[in-house]
Amino acid sequence: MDSSDGNRFQESKDALDNILSDKNLQDVPLILVVSKQDVYGACNAEEVAKVFEVESSLLSNRLVGVVGIQITENRQDKELQRAKEMILGLCN
Repeated sequence: MDSSDGNRFQESKDALDNILSDKNLQDVPLILVVSKQDVYGACNAEEVAKVFEVESSLLSNRLVGVVGIQITENRQDKELQRAKEMILGLCN
């Protein structure tokens, strides 16, 4: 999710809500990867979590992780490593 494009947050949230309302995905974990944290004016991961209502009923019965990332020229980001660890943790 592009954290610098607040104009599309509602569209993204609506799409996610539509996907998560599928009963076949009821217990599937979710990780929101909030990108472009280095862009001026971008929302941080906590702000995006509020917009996406990670405490809502659609998400209350599943594991949810939210991580903010920024990819630098050398493609290194400690939070990207955290996102990878979250994904691997959910696979076990």
